[in-house]
Amino acid sequence: MPNKDFADDDIVASVEDVNMDYAAACTYTKMMQAETYSYIKSMISSIDSVPSNLWRQKMDDSKKTYGEQFNETSLNAIKDILIANLHKEDYGIEYTKEDKSKCEEVANDLIANTNKKTLDAMNADYESVMDVLELMTIEAKMKNKIMNDIAVDLTEKDITQATFYYLNVKNEKEAKKIIDELNNGLDFDTVTKDHEFTPKKASYTVASPEYDIYDEKMLDTAVNLTAGESDYYLTDGGAVVICMDSLNDKDATNAKKEELTLKEKNVAYSNMLEGWKLQDKVAINDDAWDTIKASDKIVFEKKESEMEDNGENGGVISSGDTTTSIDVTASDGGEVNASVY
Repeated sequence: MPNKDFADDDIVASVEDVNMDYAAACTYTKMMQAETYSYIKSMISSIDSVPSNLWRQKMDDSKKTYGEQFNETSLNAIKDILIANLHKEDYGIEYTKEDKSKCEEVANDLIANTNKKTLDAMNADYESVMDVLELMTIEAKMKNKIMNDIAVDLTEKDITQATFYYLNVKNEKEAKKIIDELNNGLDFDTVTKDHEFTPKKASYTVASPEYDIYDEKMLDTAVNLTAGESDYYLTDGGAVVICMDSLNDKDATNAKKEELTLKEKNVAYSNMLEGWKLQDKVAINDDAWDTIKASDKIVFEKKESEMEDNGENGGVISSGDTTTSIDVTASDGGEVNASVY
């Protein structure tokens, strides 16, 4: 990896007259690195400690390392941000005084709550944070505008949800006892309270049950039940009682509709960006980017929520009521060299 020095205003990525300079690219990437590291840490730490060479670790079921995946995703995100900014006038998107005021709040919060050692390692200052937030705000407003205009056609077959409750019990004898009580007229809530069980709830798509999400035995049992019916199946550790609540759960169906609608809109928006990127190539300074990419030499970790989308004004980034902080340490626990490797 080259070890070159770059000026803050050296251009790392550009498309026509829209660009991201070295300081902004460093700031953005290290913010995302802190967010990603904290997420991975939360997933891994419940099982084991986070390895010091995390970014060189292979991802599950993938030939890529966490670092390779992060660097690829981050660079693509930078391209998306620049491409969206390039087309902002086509959609009447502006960076307003209100947008600027909210970004200033976030930038001040980040600078105030992040120590100098970390800011130096991020190559971040108030100006670079503001540059990043302006680009991200415009991209967020663009995405909101475009996605609002995308129509998604879903059928009842796509979204109708069945909902059931299930109980993990000790053995087949206990499962049969619960089934008998239900068949003899006791309601499900009474039975679970009497046995001091806490039932769990699950929903599936009636036309195409999600076998990739749920246990096969669980769904095989559930799909053969009508509303109000119960059955059980055996497991290595005991038995599971299934009680079908509804074959057309309106709340679950509405939730599925929202989920699929958002998914389809995101896919359509991503496809639009990819089309623009084929039309308008984003130029990357590879030497500069190589000095910004994630490595195990420095660990960036998010300490609080960095930014929120307040859901208004097309997704303008807002600081809300949270504080913003990023921490940095050397992977070996020693002093951090205040530069980005």
